[in-house]
Amino acid sequence: TLMRSSAASDVYKRQASHNTYEFNGIKYFSNKGMKIPDTLEEEIEEVMESGKLEELTAVNDKIGVSEYCLDLIDEYVYFFRKNFDDDMEKLVSDDFIVGLDTANGATYKVAEKVFKSLGIKYKIINNNPDGININQNCGSTHLEGLKKFVVENNLSMGVAYDGDGDRCLAVDENGNEIDGDKIMAIISSSLRKKGKLAKDTIVATVMSNLGLNKYARDNGLELLQTKVGDRYVLEEMLKDGFNLGGEQSGHVILLDYNPTGDGILTSLMLIKSILEENKKASQMAQMVKLYPQVLVNAKVNSEKKYGFKDDKEIKNAIEKLEKEFAGNGRVLIRPSGTEPLVRVMIEGEDQKYIQKKAEEIAKLIKISTNLKDNDIKDFHTKMWICCHGIATLVANDTIKLTDNQIQELLSSQFQALMLLEKNPNNKWILPKE
Repeated sequence: TLMRSSAASDVYKRQASHNTYEFNGIKYFSNKGMKIPDTLEEEIEEVMESGKLEELTAVNDKIGVSEYCLDLIDEYVYFFRKNFDDDMEKLVSDDFIVGLDTANGATYKVAEKVFKSLGIKYKIINNNPDGININQNCGSTHLEGLKKFVVENNLSMGVAYDGDGDRCLAVDENGNEIDGDKIMAIISSSLRKKGKLAKDTIVATVMSNLGLNKYARDNGLELLQTKVGDRYVLEEMLKDGFNLGGEQSGHVILLDYNPTGDGILTSLMLIKSILEENKKASQMAQMVKLYPQVLVNAKVNSEKKYGFKDDKEIKNAIEKLEKEFAGNGRVLIRPSGTEPLVRVMIEGEDQKYIQKKAEEIAKLIKISTNLKDNDIKDFHTKMWICCHGIATLVANDTIKLTDNQIQELLSSQFQALMLLEKNPNNKWILPKE
C-alpha cells in the first residue's frame, strides 16, 4: 500500500519473516508493492556472492538517497480508517475484545494504532521487541501463548501476526486455531454475499487442506491451487482477475486492497466478516471441517528426487489409495525445493491410517529413487536387493555371521549397499534413517 502511494523506485526491508532473529534477511519489493521476480532475486544473489560489490558501489552523483519516513505510519493507519471506519462503527460493541500478538515484530506499534483508530477493543501481548526476541515462542508460528491469553481473559477472539507482519492466524474464544484455510473461507463467504468475490473463486496452494476444497465445492465456489508460495498465488490472481487467495500459513492476499500479504488487513477483514454475521468466532470457523494431515519426508539422492514420477509401483500405490478415499482423502507428493527430500502429504479421516500409508509410500520413493538409475544394470539391482536382505537378516539375528565374514561383505564392491554398522553394544544393526 505505502509503496504504491510513494515515489520510491523500489524498497527493501530487513526482517526475519516468521523465523527467529538469526534468520534476519533482506526482502525486496518493486514500486508496485509486489515481491520482485525469482529471476531478479537470483541476479542480486549472484552479485552479492561474486566478490565484485566494491566495483559496483555507487560514487558521486550516482549515490542514492534513503529517508526515514515516520509519517508513513499515519498514512498506513489512514488506509485502514478509510476502508473500515464506517463498517466498524456500526459493528463493534463494548463486549467484543480481541487479543493481539504482534510477535515482537513489525506490527508491535502500528497494530495498536490501527485498532484504536477503529474503536476495536483489544488486549496486546508480545509487543516489546528487543532485536532478538522476534517470533520467539510467539506470533503466528507459536499460537500457544495467544490461545492461553484469550481463554484466561475471556476475549472474543485473538489474532497473531508474524515478525514481518504479512501473515495472520487467529484463535476463537475457546482458544482453538483458525488457520489460513478457515480465514479464507470466512472472508470468501462475506465477500460473496455482497457480490464482491471475483468470479466466485479462491486461489490457494496445493498444501491447503482438503476441507477447503469441500467447503468450496459445497458452496458453489471454485478453488484453484498453485505451487507452494505466495508469489505463485499472486501470479494466478493477477492472470485471471481473482481477488482472494492465500496459504494455510495465514499469508492471505486481498487484491482489492493490496498486491501482497498484510496481516493487519487480513485480521480486520476476518473480524468484520465475523461481526457481520453476529456469530462467535468458533461458529464461523465451523464452515470448514479440516481433515487430519500427515507429512512424511523421504530422504533421496538430490539428483533423482523427481524420479518417483515415472515409477509404476508408486503410481499404483497412490491411485489405489485415492480410489479407496473416494473423495474423502488426498495424496500429494512433491520434491523439496531446497533439500534432498520428497515430501509425502496425505489427508484423510483416520490419522493413524494415513500416517501408516504415508510412511509406506515414502519408503517406496526412497527405494525407487536410490535404486533406479539408467546406469544401474539389472544385475546390480538384484545385488542391491540381495545385500539389503542379508543386512536385514544379520541385524535381526535371523542368520549368524562372524565379524570377519561381515567385514568381508562390507569391504566388497557392494559395501555402500550393506547398510550395516555397529552400535555401542558391539551389535551389528541397520543404521537409523
